[in-house]
Amino acid sequence: MIRRLCGWKALSLAELASILKRSERYLQDGFVTPMLRDGEIEFTIPAEPNHPKQTYRAKQKPEA
Repeated sequence: MIRRLCGWKALSLAELASILKRSERYLQDGFVTPMLRDGEIEFTIPAEPNHPKQTYRAKQKPEA
């Protein structure tokens, strides 16, 4: 669901938490960090992971 939401538009952790009705910590630890590590989603400001306006977007799959 997170990947799908981030494919619709770039969302912050707070926006994801609000939409999914879960805590930011729960989403960060259980889903967002692993998805970033696995390349499913990506930062919109990759040079500054802790930027206050950081959002996430679904990583585009290369076309075959």
